[in-house]
Amino acid sequence: QLYGFIRKNGDFVLKCYRQKQYKPDHKGLSFGKVSDKVESEVKPKWGLIERLPNAVKHPRPLVELSGKNINAREMENAPEAYPDFLNEEPTTSLIRSPVMTGKTKALRIILNSLAKEGSRLPCFVWVSYRKTLSSETKAKVNILQNAGLRVCNYQEVEGDLAICNWDVIIVQAESIHRLSLFGGRSYVVILDEVNAIMRQMNSGVHARESENAMRDLLKSAVHVLAMDAFANESTLNFLRQYRGEDIRVFDNKYQPHKGKSVKILYDPDKGSEAIRKGLKLLQEGKRVAFSVTSCKKARAIAVQASKLLKPDGSHVLSRVYFGQMDGKQRQEDFADINATWSGLDCVVYTSTVEAGISFEISNHFDSVIGISNINTGVHAEAFAQMFYRVRDCSHHTISLYNSKKTGIFKEPNRDLIRAELSALRPGDLPTAIKGHREWDKIADCYIIDSSPAVETYIEVEYQKRLSAKYFPEILCSLIASTGATLELISAEDTEKVKRNVISHTIKNTEKKIKGDDAESIANAPDITPDEAEILKQNPIRSFTDNITLQRHYLWKIYASGDIGGKNDIRDWGMNNDDWIKLCDKDFVEIYNNPEPLQYFRKLVYFRRQGSNATNSIENLEVKEEMQWEDSYDSMDPSSVDLHKFYSVKQWKAVHNLVQSIGFRDIDDMNILSGDDVTKVFKQSQEKI
Repeated sequence: QLYGFIRKNGDFVLKCYRQKQYKPDHKGLSFGKVSDKVESEVKPKWGLIERLPNAVKHPRPLVELSGKNINAREMENAPEAYPDFLNEEPTTSLIRSPVMTGKTKALRIILNSLAKEGSRLPCFVWVSYRKTLSSETKAKVNILQNAGLRVCNYQEVEGDLAICNWDVIIVQAESIHRLSLFGGRSYVVILDEVNAIMRQMNSGVHARESENAMRDLLKSAVHVLAMDAFANESTLNFLRQYRGEDIRVFDNKYQPHKGKSVKILYDPDKGSEAIRKGLKLLQEGKRVAFSVTSCKKARAIAVQASKLLKPDGSHVLSRVYFGQMDGKQRQEDFADINATWSGLDCVVYTSTVEAGISFEISNHFDSVIGISNINTGVHAEAFAQMFYRVRDCSHHTISLYNSKKTGIFKEPNRDLIRAELSALRPGDLPTAIKGHREWDKIADCYIIDSSPAVETYIEVEYQKRLSAKYFPEILCSLIASTGATLELISAEDTEKVKRNVISHTIKNTEKKIKGDDAESIANAPDITPDEAEILKQNPIRSFTDNITLQRHYLWKIYASGDIGGKNDIRDWGMNNDDWIKLCDKDFVEIYNNPEPLQYFRKLVYFRRQGSNATNSIENLEVKEEMQWEDSYDSMDPSSVDLHKFYSVKQWKAVHNLVQSIGFRDIDDMNILSGDDVTKVFKQSQEKI
């Protein structure tokens, strides 16, 4: 085979080699420069320090939505945006209105006015995307009970939630399957913060159940009202998938923060300058709210804040909100957030406080400080929602940093996402779209259907990739859409020493928190799967309960007896003494991380294929040959080579690797010394 290459410098190289035996080090015949069009291109730097000035000076406006534009300071002054809930003609409405414009407040006023309608009143299914939002919504809607409405929070009722028994049902997106839609009563669906609901629907182990339940819920609803401060084309596409093309769109152009400014700080030292400024304000007797995307950093800030003294000699009162915190404390606080936070000097919160929680006492906090790594897993929209949980404050600062020197992004392209999903092996398909792909004999490949589940997943993944690649640009656009003026500031050079001290202190505190958590997990009691399931369903479980659950999940992955599958007669279970000995602090710190957990889950799949490693590989070969048998008829033989036995070859390589080191197979329980392993590695390096 003869191949020609044009290098970046314009040189042309001709190489000849046998079919399928090409290697990069093959020598070729060089003809020198043959083209002036191919120049060595120096890629422009695209670091955060280069991106922020442009994002601050030229924030892009939000994508225009085709619909009616309104300008309402309070949405209660725009009742036309809300459907006529007593009308039996089905409608679908989308309201995009900025934070602080009272979208849910206006809805409560409408519900209160409809309370006297009695039997004519449809049931209102108010869907939120997480438990914290449900608790806050319940607290706000409780006043409707005084008007005679029967209000139900899904966390307070066991079993089915029948629409014939309640006037208002507040339910989390993941619990929609509990709704009983029978009984002949019509119902209305409220999707509060619909973008966040979309993201939650497509994550987690219950993604398929959530999507199926949402499809059934939206299909038969008389009216669907979706609300979001940052609704976009993906939001509209989601509604079209389930409700058709006829969607009423109301876009509120009011800017609640016009005349105010938000300072954007580039801080290469992971937010140390912003933390220093916040702690200094607390020492001066000021009150500060920190919005942080990193859980450990949030907890570290709260620890340091609680050690500070105010000018009157009293300690700073602080509280931190994060995913694993005490559930009872969180529920009590969110029941009346104004009363709780008005008694605190410092509040630090993560994405647990994203939407629905709003502190509305004016000028209680002197400063709101947002801190985020641009490589965070938190969506840019979610961070903007977090940042504005304190409704009225005179000073706002956002500190951005980039903790990774390099970042590889998946391109935000819908067609590319669909192609990637088509190319995935069955076991790697996202939970949300399993069952929505089939083999096309004519095209000789897997084809993804165009069901609402698939289209919604693609929209969510598209927005996720947009946020990951353009986090600072999107964030600045969202902040600017509220009318706020963006101002780029830099760290104060005169405070470098203090900043370094803060940086060192926060890092050490984070390290100590991680170590303490690992030690707590190592010392937590072991529980049965049934006990874990009961604990998981408890909405007010304590921090200690969450630690116990984490230990149980580690046991389930690394030591439980059911990892071999139902038909596996082998005893995979580790005895209790060995598990206790294994699960120490060092083990937890290393193995309670996403990467090792991911690979051990794959090992579970491998073990379920046979009675031993060799048998598992043989069974995988049979399964995969059946799976790809249609590709024998392909016009392109390379597709066979590309796909067939790909997974099997990986497992063979792993099997050979562990044998090369000195183990019998993957599940050999022998322990080899480090010296033995190093020696064998050196001897077998070429083979490996």
